[in-house]
Amino acid sequence: MNDSVNLESHVRQTMLGVLAILFNSGVKIVSVGGLLRIFGVPNSVATNHDNEYIEIDEELSLEDLESLSILEPCAPEGTTIH
Repeated sequence: MNDSVNLESHVRQTMLGVLAILFNSGVKIVSVGGLLRIFGVPNSVATNHDNEYIEIDEELSLEDLESLSILEPCAPEGTTIH
């Protein structure tokens, strides 16, 4: 399996877990920019998504996250991702 595909799958699963925790804590609407910051996306990139929101409910699934095309690699050049 391609490492970048595996990493993307892991990030999506982790993102789903974070959204589930937020939902269980009573949060129903999440700023995409804020979510990106949680995952370490630079502020200069996350700012572009501050006016986008995800509405979460008990039906949220990995398929719902497939529509997010914002998960682009953003680690600094030369960074090793394990």
